[in-house]
Formats: sequence, structure tokens, C-alpha cells
Amino acid sequence: ERAELAGRVALCQQTIDGRGMVALPGFVNAHTHSFQSLLRGLAEGQDLLGFLRNVAYPVTAVITPEEIRLGAALSVLEAIKSGTTCLIDNHSGDTGLLATDGIAQVFAESGLRGLIARGWRLSTPRARQWRVPEHVFQFSLAEEIEITRALIEKWRREADGRVQVCPAPLTLFLAGPDELRAAKALADEYGAPIHVHVAEARSEVEATLEDYGCREVEHLDRLGVLDRRFHVVHGVWLDARELDLLAERGGHVVHCPTSNMSLASGVAPIPEMLARGVNVALASD
Repeated sequence: ERAELAGRVALCQQTIDGRGMVALPGFVNAHTHSFQSLLRGLAEGQDLLGFLRNVAYPVTAVITPEEIRLGAALSVLEAIKSGTTCLIDNHSGDTGLLATDGIAQVFAESGLRGLIARGWRLSTPRARQWRVPEHVFQFSLAEEIEITRALIEKWRREADGRVQVCPAPLTLFLAGPDELRAAKALADEYGAPIHVHVAEARSEVEATLEDYGCREVEHLDRLGVLDRRFHVVHGVWLDARELDLLAERGGHVVHCPTSNMSLASGVAPIPEMLARGVNVALASD
């Protein structure tokens, strides 16, 4: 409404002459790990599993809530500088209530919109086979649900609704069928999305085939968790059948080209996704 706009403009302290310029909506970065701004440069020359084993897992053992908050603040500043006004932060360091809430506080104070996709990490047979260290598994499934629920409830009432929280089982080798179904139930309860790394590396696809007898998107569909609120993050190694399933179920793909190249994960079949009408978002990771 013109009257509302006039009221808002009356409060402005600076007028920018926009002649010869282009005004764009704020960008949306649909997948990042905000605290990992502090780890920049440590993953050079490593693939996904190498990065996890040599960088991410060791850092998880020692990083503090205050360091996570500072990493989030750095990422938020970089986002604002680049014209990004909305972030999906797949938090995967110390995922305790205090640390995760600290990220949400940073988002709220910055004025950005944000979704804190709180990473769940549960011990599975595949995680044990791949020797994921025990300290990575901070919480039981009941605790993961309890913490995520508390944060969802809190941030529904704070920051004018700009900051939200959702469940985010990190990968299919860190979340079994029970964990994925529990995340779906919690997401359904609040109308929230589910945000999961899927088919980022070929090794993950091979592991899912060995463990469940099908590929990753097929596995998610069989579990009944694939729907219009499901975020497939990366999706590098999806085949034609999985792309058809995504189009049919309405799932979204978050494309992270820089990360995929940095870790030599591969090239996601984005043209094929778009041809099927799959919604594709962009992210830095």
C-alpha cells in the first residue's frame, strides 16, 4: 500500500539515487554451515569423507558454543555484504541447545531471515563401519527430538517469525530409518521442512545400495519422508528414476556447485532436474 510505504520511507535517514542501477530481491543461500567459516582453507585437496574425518569430526570434539556463535556472526556479515538476506544454516558442530540457540540469536540480531536446520547425528551400522568417532553422537534420538522441538517452539515466538528451526538428519549414514521417520513426524507436527544431505558423494550412494537395496531418494520415498517440504541437499549422484520421484513428490534440490567442485564430489544433473520441473535452489555450502 502506498500509505504504508510512505510511512516507512518517512523513517529512513538516507536516500540512494538509483538511476542507472538495478534493484534486486535479496539472495537466498539455501545451504551453509555458518560456523565453518572458521575452518576456511582446511579442506584443500580432500574429498567429502576425508574432510569429515580430518576436519569436521575433530572440530566437533573441541568447538565451543561461543566459537560457534562467532563463526555464525562472520557468516552473517559475509551474507549481508553479498546481498544475501536469507540463509539456511545446516548446523552440525556442537548441536546442543545453547550452541544452536546462539546461532538463532545471531540471525535475529542481524535482521536476516534464517532457517536453522539442526543436524541430527545418530550411530548407525554404516557409521560404525566407517569409524565415525563416538563423540560425534552427542544425543539419543529422544534428545534430538526434545532439543529440536524446544528450539522450534521458542523461535516461533521470537524475531517476528524471521528465524525458524527444523529437523535435519545430516546424512543417510548418520540417520537410520527410525530417525528419518521421527524427523518427518516432528516436521509434520509444525509444518517445517526436513533438510538432508543426499547423494553428495558416490560412496554414499554405494553404501545406501548395500545397506538398503536401493538408491537414496528411493530409500527416502519408501520410508514415506519424501514430500514437498523435503530438501535434498547436493543430489550430485541422482539417477533418472530418482529425479522422476522428486518431481512426483515435489521435493526440492539444493545445488552447491562450489562445494561440489572443491571436494571433487561431481556435477549434479541440474538441467535434467529443471526439465522435470524439480525446484532447484542455490547455495554456497
